[in-house]
Amino acid sequence: MQRHYYVSDNLNDLEKVESELEACGIDHEQIHVLSERDAEVEKHQLHDVSSVMKRDLVHSSLIGVGIGLALAVLMLLMAWFSG
Repeated sequence: MQRHYYVSDNLNDLEKVESELEACGIDHEQIHVLSERDAEVEKHQLHDVSSVMKRDLVHSSLIGVGIGLALAVLMLLMAWFSG
């Protein structure tokens, strides 16, 4: 699957790009706009990114796994050395 990213500071431009992509046959559900200004995106009737996708869950999960493993090893070492 190919992904194309368009960077713009103007939502009017992104609205035009979205209509051009839809005219070329790309489904509306495949086009997403990531913005810190959700109200503006909704005003322009652009398809925004879901709130779950805005968070970096994979990166946060990996950090959590690393901390959990480090604490588990620490607890096992403490139990080993305490007898």
